[in-house]
Amino acid sequence: MRPAAGFLFAATAALLAAGEEGLTNDKVKHGLIGFGIKLYEPACAHACWDTIAYTTNCTSDMSISRFLKPSMAGPHRNSSTESDTDQEKDCNAEYEPYLQTLAWCMHQECHNESEITLEHFWWDEGPGKDNNSIETYSQTWQGVQHTHMRPMSDNSTLNAAATVPHGQWRANYDNIVTLIKVEVTHERYALILFLTCALIPIGLSLLRFLPWPATFISRFNAYIVDPPFIGTRQNEPIGELFMMPTRGQAIFIAYIWIINIVLSGTGYWFLSGSFWFANDTHQHLTHVANRLGTLSFANIPLLILFAGRNNILLWLTNWPRTTFLMMHRWIAVICMLEALVHSLMFFFAYSANWYAMTLSVLVTQGYWLFGAVGTVSMLVLVVTAIQPLRRRAYEIFVVVHIVFSVLVLVGCYQHIVLRYGRQRGFETWIYVAIAVWGFDRVIRLLRAFRRGVKRAFISPVDADYMRVDIPGVSARGHVYLHFPTVSKWRLWESHPFSVAGSSCQNTNRFVYSFDLEKIDEPPIGWAISTPTHMAASFDKPPMVQRKAGVTLFIKKQRGLTAKLAALKTGDVGIPVMMEGSYNEEVTFLQENHLEPTPEYSNMICFAGGVGITGVLPFLDKFGGLTSHGSKRLFWTVRSMPLVYAVEDMLGAYAGAQGSERHWGDIDVSISFGRFSIRSALQEHLDSVSGGAIVVVCGPAAMADEVRMLVANMAKNPLRKKTPLKLVVESFAW
Repeated sequence: MRPAAGFLFAATAALLAAGEEGLTNDKVKHGLIGFGIKLYEPACAHACWDTIAYTTNCTSDMSISRFLKPSMAGPHRNSSTESDTDQEKDCNAEYEPYLQTLAWCMHQECHNESEITLEHFWWDEGPGKDNNSIETYSQTWQGVQHTHMRPMSDNSTLNAAATVPHGQWRANYDNIVTLIKVEVTHERYALILFLTCALIPIGLSLLRFLPWPATFISRFNAYIVDPPFIGTRQNEPIGELFMMPTRGQAIFIAYIWIINIVLSGTGYWFLSGSFWFANDTHQHLTHVANRLGTLSFANIPLLILFAGRNNILLWLTNWPRTTFLMMHRWIAVICMLEALVHSLMFFFAYSANWYAMTLSVLVTQGYWLFGAVGTVSMLVLVVTAIQPLRRRAYEIFVVVHIVFSVLVLVGCYQHIVLRYGRQRGFETWIYVAIAVWGFDRVIRLLRAFRRGVKRAFISPVDADYMRVDIPGVSARGHVYLHFPTVSKWRLWESHPFSVAGSSCQNTNRFVYSFDLEKIDEPPIGWAISTPTHMAASFDKPPMVQRKAGVTLFIKKQRGLTAKLAALKTGDVGIPVMMEGSYNEEVTFLQENHLEPTPEYSNMICFAGGVGITGVLPFLDKFGGLTSHGSKRLFWTVRSMPLVYAVEDMLGAYAGAQGSERHWGDIDVSISFGRFSIRSALQEHLDSVSGGAIVVVCGPAAMADEVRMLVANMAKNPLRKKTPLKLVVESFAW
């Protein structure tokens, strides 16, 4: 967990608690409408309340009464936006004609409700909420049940106990019942969205445990799962902006879009001519806008869940994190669009003067301002996450992402509590989002601090690569490293790196000088020995004995890696904190973790440059179950010193100078520059029996080429008895 991220997480909690003054003092309700929160129940009693409240005269200026404004009296009656000039809360609660008329109406219209239910309404939702010194509902009703009362008039102020005409009550009752149906459906659909998007990956992963034939799975993946949705590029950005999903990813992305669109456009109840709204268009627009806002809220915890390193779905499925990150980006776009349309629809309604509150007054209201903060922050997050900005300024991207994520949570939370208090449960979605984010950050913190601060020893391999040894730790897969003395004030910086192996004894038996000016572009498939521009020196420096640990090879780029390459750590090292490890074994549901099986007895790996660190863990673990399988590595490099450094780490260097080598039971082919991946893959598959797992880690173009080759070969009818499984190791941040 980045320290700054932890600070911002704590700041989020503090900001969420801000602005509480002025909120309604109503009892806090927990859950969602229809799921723990009962809205306007019993509806018959609430209809009585609304019907009578229109005729009271509690203020000297009735034009400011909230009960004479449909925008305040109807669906927003319990909101927290009344002005200071509105009538006092206990005004009606102290007005005897109002209390008596309300009690008579409740007795007359609520035949199906028990007296206990009506008493609960009287004290929790009705006049007793604001004035606990009044008589009970039963006492008030008994006081007027034998009194002769005239019907309440629409054109006169209520100044004595009166009966309520059924027609007037029925109009309010129909509005309330319609609103309840709509609001419950909003939350039901939000739950459907959240739960299906979270549970479908688990369900699909469980299908792996069914006894499918390996050849069927191979062909199914080749046609449905692995290839790019369109074209031949998946890892390589299209136009530097767009990452093409695989067909399997595209199916789930399509589901996310379809379920959001369907749930946005169905399940509405409209009451024609409702006096709660300026017109029918206003009613339709309000319900649709609220539906979009609710679905946007449900998408917030979902997109945070999919982005987490410690995503619980990673533990319960066999989906790689790159897939969840792809889903995260698409959900973020949908969430932003829903919030934006929600805001624009209400902005239009206010600009059309469909509400008593004018647009000029609206834009000064706290709930509107915080809603605007949340919506704009979502827009900023989506725009600043485009591929070029994320790759070229990763550190800035991380800061912007964390800061504006906090603003989204704070803005959405305050938008709700300033509008409705804590009466309708919309803020529950924000609580879930914070819980998901907090869980991920706490686990990151525990992963980082359980090892404490270690020392990292950095040694240059050549002008492009460096070796980093961290003694006293163990890890496999990839880890996140934070260098406190290098990042200094950028406490949030931590970067992912693949663990190459578990050896910290950098013997450096062969030190190479590297002259970049003498490099010529070699022909494709050029077999190598020791290139002429690399002169070997056989000076063996004294070796410092260190504890066993992990070794990483890092390519020098911009930002942190450039700073690391400029350091001379010597035998002292620099402080480092390591978070991890993260690997395929994090899931509980992957049945073999890429171990050899009778169906997949061979492993073929393709690595490009420092991508060797991504395939070595698979090669190291792939063994022990079968004796007839093979392990083959095709590695293309631009730097022979990197080859020797990796062999030095593995203890495999034996003075070999050619392109064909043996690292224990691994057959290695090294190519300086490009080579024919198609020929290499085809020739090796033809030379072995049984199926094969193909792993690739390297440049995006290489990964895409291997992906297409494996998919096409798996479709070949001639390979029905030799299934293929593809694994692409990449960081698609």
